[in-house]
Amino acid sequence: MNRLSITILTFLCALVYPNLRASETIVEGTLDLRDDTWQTQNEPIALRGEWEFYWSKLLAPSDFETANDSDQAFIQVPGSWNQVANFDEKGFATYRLRVILSKRRSMSIHLPVIFSASKIYVDGRLMREIGKVGDRDDPDVYTPHTQEVFLNFTPKSKEFDIIIQVSSFEFFLAGIYSVPRLGLPDQIHAHSTKETAGSFFLVGSLFIMGIYHFCLFTLRRGDRSTLWFGLFCFNVGIYMAVSTASMMFILFGELKFNTFLRLYNFWTLANIIFPWYSYYLFPKRYPKWFAWGSTAFIAGIQIYIFTHDARDFVPITLLGQLNAVLVGVVSYYTSWRAIKAKDDGGWVYMTGFSIPLFASFHDMALASGYIISIPLMAGATYIFIFVQSYLLAKRFSNAFNRVETSAGEIQSLSQEIQSEHDQVQHLNHVLESRVEQQTRNIKSIMKHIRVGIFTISNTKFTIDSDYSAYLGSLFGEVELAGKTATALLFRQSNLTADQISQAESALEIALGEDRFLFDTNKHCLPIEIKRTRHDKLQILELSWNPVVNDEDIVQKILITVRDVTELRILETEAQDKREELEFIGELVNVTPGTFKRFINSCKQFLEENIKLLHSKSIELHDLESLKVLFINMHTMKGAARSLYFKKMTSIFHEVEQYYAELQKNPNASWDIAKMRRDIRDVEDIIEVYESIAKKKLGRNLDSEDEHAIPYSKLNELFNKINTVTEKISGAMKTHCKTAIQNIDTMVFPKLYKSCKLVLSELCASLPRLAKDLDKEAPRVQINVPELYMNRQGEELLRKVFVHLLRNSMDHGIETSQQRSASGKEASGQISISLHRETPETYRLIYFDDGRGLMLEKIRKKAVSIGLIDEMVEQTPKALAELIFHSGFSTASQVNDISGRGVGMDAINRYIKDQGGYISIKFREDIEEITDQGVAFLFEIDLPSHIFVGKREELRLAS
Repeated sequence: MNRLSITILTFLCALVYPNLRASETIVEGTLDLRDDTWQTQNEPIALRGEWEFYWSKLLAPSDFETANDSDQAFIQVPGSWNQVANFDEKGFATYRLRVILSKRRSMSIHLPVIFSASKIYVDGRLMREIGKVGDRDDPDVYTPHTQEVFLNFTPKSKEFDIIIQVSSFEFFLAGIYSVPRLGLPDQIHAHSTKETAGSFFLVGSLFIMGIYHFCLFTLRRGDRSTLWFGLFCFNVGIYMAVSTASMMFILFGELKFNTFLRLYNFWTLANIIFPWYSYYLFPKRYPKWFAWGSTAFIAGIQIYIFTHDARDFVPITLLGQLNAVLVGVVSYYTSWRAIKAKDDGGWVYMTGFSIPLFASFHDMALASGYIISIPLMAGATYIFIFVQSYLLAKRFSNAFNRVETSAGEIQSLSQEIQSEHDQVQHLNHVLESRVEQQTRNIKSIMKHIRVGIFTISNTKFTIDSDYSAYLGSLFGEVELAGKTATALLFRQSNLTADQISQAESALEIALGEDRFLFDTNKHCLPIEIKRTRHDKLQILELSWNPVVNDEDIVQKILITVRDVTELRILETEAQDKREELEFIGELVNVTPGTFKRFINSCKQFLEENIKLLHSKSIELHDLESLKVLFINMHTMKGAARSLYFKKMTSIFHEVEQYYAELQKNPNASWDIAKMRRDIRDVEDIIEVYESIAKKKLGRNLDSEDEHAIPYSKLNELFNKINTVTEKISGAMKTHCKTAIQNIDTMVFPKLYKSCKLVLSELCASLPRLAKDLDKEAPRVQINVPELYMNRQGEELLRKVFVHLLRNSMDHGIETSQQRSASGKEASGQISISLHRETPETYRLIYFDDGRGLMLEKIRKKAVSIGLIDEMVEQTPKALAELIFHSGFSTASQVNDISGRGVGMDAINRYIKDQGGYISIKFREDIEEITDQGVAFLFEIDLPSHIFVGKREELRLAS
């Protein structure tokens, strides 16, 4: 993404962020203004919040003297009553607001457009009727009309009512859709003047830019993109003039309701103009058929709008919005193709229409009352026009620059060709001598290197004539050329017949084909085998590398073989010695960094639980809130259990037990006092562990020191340093570059952590967990590329693997006796691999060689608890996916390790919260559902933004 795109998006976020705060001024139908500080503010009061609402009633001020409180309801303003509340789109209602002042004073109120007819009472007096309010859709009693209203009044007392009767029978928006404002006359006048001036400025700018691009088209008629862009500027300008009530009245006067809606829907013509603009901008990328189709479709809609009544054509306008969505999708597709093909302006084009898309979602949330902010669509549209103008101007500039530089390039190219010809002749002579020298060096290496090296080049897998001398000593044979490599490697090895078949198939598919096929099937090739030679165990490490030609076709496969028997024995002995070393106390067994991360994670979960326990949702016995309490406590317990904190695990388990009982029995009485005592017990035990770590072990669990920079600031500083370095790298002196490199080396480990290191740390708790379950410690295989992850990614992996590893050890991997009885090795195996799946995702594959999924058992359990119908046949895939259902578990008993059915639900929740996805894949095809376990693996798609590769890639990404 270029610097212009980043600057604009950063500006929009900075504009919106300060306004994303709660600012409702009305509570239960009352606005209390006895605090006179509002008079000193520059802006009038936005009448947001809970207005009294009486559905299907048109009440005058006198009616409230005898009104029944049971008819009273509250509704959020602003917002259409069919959006912010569950009322019909068509109907009539009465809004009421009670205002309390410290003393009587002159006031003003600004009411924006109300759909579709309204009658306004202030302090008992009828101030204005817009259209004709009626209780049924009858022309004799109801006339729709819209108008912006400014009212000045002086209330009779310090307390007065604002009552608004509204009828709407044709528009999908109904009621007080925009924000009313109340204040002193000067405040209302200043606010209105500012909004009107801003609207005139934007509309005038759009018309000027449209005229400017028309002039560009007359000067360069070969580029029609400027013509269509000029039309687009005029279209947006007319739409903005109509959609701004005060500006519309100044320009057009008072319009009839049908005329107003016809002009309001003039925006749909953008669905014709923008596709043709995009087509002429990227003629090789944008589909021309779509531009013609959109033109015909929108033309039909416009004809229908101008020939029918409002209540007939308003529903049709939704088709225009659907067409706009399609235009956006095609435009994104076009921009992606342009960026991928490195077309000039691809990033700018994508940024341009991403900005109004962002603003539309923001303004819809603003209008519905979900956020408190400022409308962005007008400004976003203006920025969009500016960005597209910048793109067109840049293209004009580049075209002139190319013409100026072409002549010089042609002359320079002629000189370079002659120079290259002379260099090629010289290099041919040098190359011959180097080839001869390299050949002698390679033969010497192949004779003396202590690694078995050979190649295969045909589907019979015979060893080629050139191989290292050490290969013969590894296998105890002298002449190996022409022998079958797979038989030599896999004979008397620990590989099964299926594994050998998969390896041979992978080699056969790759030889003579594109390298992509080798990379796709490389996981089928073993990287370590155990074999017996002279009645002794021999462990060989294998490496498979394709040898490709210029067309990326695999001609040979280079295989290296290393004898790592002694190394593995030393590693095993070292592991045994490390396990024999016992530290006094639980904390001594945990590194300071791991303990600090654990404490911080617990505090985050604890803070969320404390807020929930003091919220109204718990007092109302909300089961969804209880579920969040349960999952958070379950995750904390799993993390404590993995670190062998027995006392903490016990307390967490007791708290979790109570949440589980409440979920199991919805009719049970909730002892909120006990729940709050329990959470204090959790706080106390965490504080005890933290205190011991600080006072007894001298660990600093706060910031690294009192001068430490927060993570977010450090990350921002690091990115800025990298950006500046890129810009001035050519002008930097050597000592400056060295200083920057030193900063990079110091800061990088504080921001990013090795993915492989995080996974290794998580798996380090497996031996202790296996011991508690009377099982052998599993063998762990981690195969990940050189990747680093930010703090967000690290926290996600830690949350997910707390549950994955415990489920594997408790439910998946059997005891050593059970495994031996079924012909498996006594210790189980857990495999973790990670690779890039798409530009946006990485795929993590996790599996263990345990008993697998008992699909029949899952089916019976799901039937017993009512998840599925016993009479409906389920696919194996559908049955397997049931393990992600909240509370689903086939465990026969519950313990403090697992068995509640919350683990997989929590994993699914954590991954989806970060934009990822988890699914189950069977390792073999399943024809029928039996009582036997089915081997499976988890495929977890993780968003690429939590990973970085080498530090150079990080610098480019920033």
